[in-house]
Amino acid sequence: MSEASSGEPSPEDPVVCPECGRIPKRWIAGKCGACYEAARHGRGLRKWPPLDPEITAALFQVPGTSRTFARRVFSHIDTSGDCWEWTSGKSDGGYGKIGRGARGAGQMAAHRAVWQLLVGPIADGLELDHLCRNHGCVNPDHLEPVTPGVNQRRGFGPSGLYARREVCDNGGHPLDGRRTRGDRYCKTCNRERERARRQAA
Repeated sequence: MSEASSGEPSPEDPVVCPECGRIPKRWIAGKCGACYEAARHGRGLRKWPPLDPEITAALFQVPGTSRTFARRVFSHIDTSGDCWEWTSGKSDGGYGKIGRGARGAGQMAAHRAVWQLLVGPIADGLELDHLCRNHGCVNPDHLEPVTPGVNQRRGFGPSGLYARREVCDNGGHPLDGRRTRGDRYCKTCNRERERARRQAA
């Protein structure tokens, strides 16, 4: 394409913008419209710090992400402490998040991104539990793939706290009963309720 031409890419044009790695909706001079406009107005292009070639070769590919994904991920990590702190955008729950890079591909959790880059794919149906309890940490050594049930029981939400209870609220009896659906209950309190119900009848 000529410098002033725009529209769909010709066969010799790349599938992604060579400047930012995104899939362009509009092509101008062999790059996406945003990169062309940035260069035309002298703003320059955002350059992500390059990764060591040996590190790049050892990384796993994350499906559905742009070619700059790994560089963007590692540019937002502070590894100065035991926890690797995520320094970019976070969800309401404090978990780091990052865009996949391709148009319309959405975002993903930063700790899942780092795990998939350094360790590999996460098996279907598993979640990454933060063993350090720091939601902003992306250190793979502080993460463990577990089932949603295990992750919930380890948490500090109402369901997690309830699952870890050992005694009931009425008299401190052990929660030694289990219903068909898996709920635990106090047999002592249950017997007392049944006795009171029979006496009342």
